[in-house]
Amino acid sequence: MVREKAKNALVFVDSVHFAPHGLIDVRDLGCDFLACSAYKFFGPHMGLLFGRSSLMKEKLRPYKVCLFGKVGVLGN
Repeated sequence: MVREKAKNALVFVDSVHFAPHGLIDVRDLGCDFLACSAYKFFGPHMGLLFGRSSLMKEKLRPYKVCLFGKVGVLGN
């Protein structure tokens, strides 16, 4: 529906309430990004993000990356 009105729009889905109750097929949804929080299904307080690989590799570059307490800019 979004792509019918704005063909170049990126589609973001927040699945935090649905994820603990059913399977999610990102291909079927046709979304570019899907986010969830593991704590909703008794996991750690950590965010999950799916990003379509073509966008992640070619068009978007993370500003900051935090790995094990170290913050830096990807590629530096």
